[in-house]
Amino acid sequence: MNPVAEVKTNPNPAPESDVEARTQCIKNNLQMMHAYFDALFTTDMNPMLELFDQDIEWLIVPTGDRIKGKDAIAKLAANHWAASPGRIKILLNLFANEEYASLEYRTSGTLTNQADFPSIKFEPTGKKYECLCCFVFHIKNAKIDRVHEYFDIESLKRQLGTMDSQHDTESFAQKFKKIYLGDDLDGFMQLVDKDAVWTFMATGEKFQGIEQIRKAAEKAMAGRIHTKDLHMELTNMFSGEEQVCIEYLHRGIMPEHSTITGSPAAGTEIAVPICITMHVKNGRFNRFDEYLDLATLSGVKQHLFSDTKPNPAPGTDLVQAVTNAMTSDDIESMVNLFAEDGEWVIMATGESFRGHDQIRKLATRSVAARDHMAGLGIKPTNVFTNAEGTKLCWEYVHTGVVTDKWPASSHKVAPGTKLDLPIILMCDIRQGKLVKIREYFDLLTLLEPDTPHRLYS
Repeated sequence: MNPVAEVKTNPNPAPESDVEARTQCIKNNLQMMHAYFDALFTTDMNPMLELFDQDIEWLIVPTGDRIKGKDAIAKLAANHWAASPGRIKILLNLFANEEYASLEYRTSGTLTNQADFPSIKFEPTGKKYECLCCFVFHIKNAKIDRVHEYFDIESLKRQLGTMDSQHDTESFAQKFKKIYLGDDLDGFMQLVDKDAVWTFMATGEKFQGIEQIRKAAEKAMAGRIHTKDLHMELTNMFSGEEQVCIEYLHRGIMPEHSTITGSPAAGTEIAVPICITMHVKNGRFNRFDEYLDLATLSGVKQHLFSDTKPNPAPGTDLVQAVTNAMTSDDIESMVNLFAEDGEWVIMATGESFRGHDQIRKLATRSVAARDHMAGLGIKPTNVFTNAEGTKLCWEYVHTGVVTDKWPASSHKVAPGTKLDLPIILMCDIRQGKLVKIREYFDLLTLLEPDTPHRLYS
């Protein structure tokens, strides 16, 4: 005879009323999901919105965007529905428990209007697409209050013909420009990766993470006053595949209680040229390198490569040639890369050198002023161009030892002093020639290498 298996029972079964309540809760959640799915892509959005909590938070996982509040969701949904009005949906999977529900469906359509995400835009290519989407919903008090949305954004890009990463970066850069120049701190912080690093190249200060960067930005914004006529004036902006470079003149008025170390007296007007390179990763900025001159901010005018201040004058092969010339101290090769009327401007001092003869003298004096011993020299850290090949960003760290041929008539640096100077060259290109270079670095880092300088801390 086969032994009779012992049947174990739950010694503490849930009351029947609890089981019924849980079962009813799950049925209600499943019914809500069916109502949500039925309401998708219809002409009336209200039935769908009625299912949402007023403070709903929606995470679009592939882009990293977080949308908060029913109104923001409604605005984004209206844009997406209008971008592909004829799209269809096919339900694949749906299940729920008392607190969560998951919905998977296949959608397809044609992109006839622009589809906007907070960090990326899809231009209307008129091409068809098909993709799988999966959503995880959190339900509280019979309302959806949190959503995680999953889909493959790269697959969509391939189908829609929008794989041009430089175009994506350009769109992102344009959004950044509007927010940044508009002093929109909250909008700007939405573009910053949570682990981003912002480095002030003049002082070496680093701010890592979104909280530190926000505090530094708040301090910077409190350290100047913008008016209708005095504000940030964009002079140049372009992007590579993963980089953005912005150049601007920061004009403003010093407040009564300044938050910036070494700033001039209250009421002083400032005009500081600034250049920032940024790296974009996964739809967020994750690195910023900011170049400015502390002496310009403080109002102290200095010269480096000339005895008196002169009156300022009104492609891939080239990039490699610039790199070869800069890293080898090949003066003639560098000079020959310029147009006949090309110009080199030292932004920290305002000195300008126009034409081959002046640029040659500048380069000759600069090379003679320092020695590159073993392991020292010019080392590029970030080099890129825009798609048109009209702009070049050449960012580097210059290490060397000062010689007795230091060119300045004042502010001499003792021979033997080691320099460790981050520098950025902003280059304008026309017909395969350099027409202008604007060189950004901090003069105090060069003149007082052993003195720590601070701006925001």
